[in-house]
Amino acid sequence: MKRLCVYLLLCLAVMGCSPDAPTEPCKDEAQLAIQLAQLVEDESYEEALGLFDRIDLKQDNYIQIIPYYRKGSINMTADLSPIVIFNEHGEWLSTNLDEDFWTYVQVEKSQMGAWQVYLMSQMWHYLPLQWHANYSYRDYLYSQSSKGYGYFRKNFVASWHKLAPQITQEGDKYLISACYWSEFEGLVREHYAVTFEKDRVYIDEIDVDVLYKYDCGIQF
Repeated sequence: MKRLCVYLLLCLAVMGCSPDAPTEPCKDEAQLAIQLAQLVEDESYEEALGLFDRIDLKQDNYIQIIPYYRKGSINMTADLSPIVIFNEHGEWLSTNLDEDFWTYVQVEKSQMGAWQVYLMSQMWHYLPLQWHANYSYRDYLYSQSSKGYGYFRKNFVASWHKLAPQITQEGDKYLISACYWSEFEGLVREHYAVTFEKDRVYIDEIDVDVLYKYDCGIQF
């Protein structure tokens, strides 16, 4: 997909685990996020989904990324590219934009499992988009070498400590926080909670902090 944004900030993550829960170094989470974004950029969607090794489908269901330009294959009119779960007969069950999506999967109860839930829930923002859906495109800041970090460090003296993603564990809940750049919002830090409850996993948005407000003025 051709980028319509001015800065084209590449969104990838080197995890910065919160000192409140120094469970494990976040090197593996960082590498996973980097690989995922690159595979999406290359439109290698089957390989991208293969990275989610802590998320298993229940029963004989299967999962696919359906780019918007192939949306005729499912009953969906949105200008974005959903992750769709099908049953063994090829019938559409749910997408990652639906609340019941997580009832069809089993997730490993771990820091990596929670991180993969977060990545899967948010990756539609950098899958192919068209027309008005482009307002939702995001470049996640995942590494200090990304163009996004270099730009803000130079112009706004933003340290990586303030921009790095974080994971904090609170019992059966993982609090995940990451920054992204949007041409229509600016620099934003979002906060999510991934909660494990019996055989279910839930992901909920907690808060959004606009660190630097910006609007490119483009209209679709």
